Amino acid sequence: MPVRGRPKGGQRSRWAELSGEIRIGQTPPDASIVASVASPLILWILPVQQAVHNKSTMRRIALLLIVTLFATFAAAQTDDKTNYSGEWRMIKEKSDFGKFTAPDSLVRTVDQKDVTINVHTAQTGPAGKASADVIYYTDGRESVNEIRGRESKSHCFWDGNVLVIRTIAKASNNTPIETEERWELSEGGKILTMTSHMETELTQADFKLVCERVAK
Repeated sequence: MPVRGRPKGGQRSRWAELSGEIRIGQTPPDASIVASVASPLILWILPVQQAVHNKSTMRRIALLLIVTLFATFAAAQTDDKTNYSGEWRMIKEKSDFGKFTAPDSLVRTVDQKDVTINVHTAQTGPAGKASADVIYYTDGRESVNEIRGRESKSHCFWDGNVLVIRTIAKASNNTPIETEERWELSEGGKILTMTSHMETELTQADFKLVCERVAK
């Protein structure tokens, strides 16, 4: 009595069709979304899949694919965020420093690359000239800066396309000062509005710094 087994040679295609087997090179109908998103990576992984049979190796390759897709998505998200790079000059009549004395002039230069934002601020006022340099990271890392001899620690995150900066510093009497600053562009990127809320153990205050982009 002949033994039934897997057909060989030219009958393999019919066997695969009857048994529901999907051969390498075929794309299941429900994989169309994956193929449209990750087609460059699939072009890379399919030849590897043909040559590799060890299950643990395949799991590592699958994990690598997932991590790569996630990194690509994260990079795309970062690219979509607002870029504040440029030189910004204070519009004094539109700014509001509350009960504090407003500077006579203020220029803020922003250099934003990937997740790093460097800010140089130069201002003049009744007390003379002052300047400060700070750095922020938008990937969740803490940044440590020194302003007028006092250390401050900041964390940044995105609220949509608005940058939010939360900072903790200490006053001259060593009491904590907490601030939250929001950066928002308007008028086609020509106006940068920075609103801040500050709190201490004794008081709180709100500020608004409105700047116009300096044309180059």
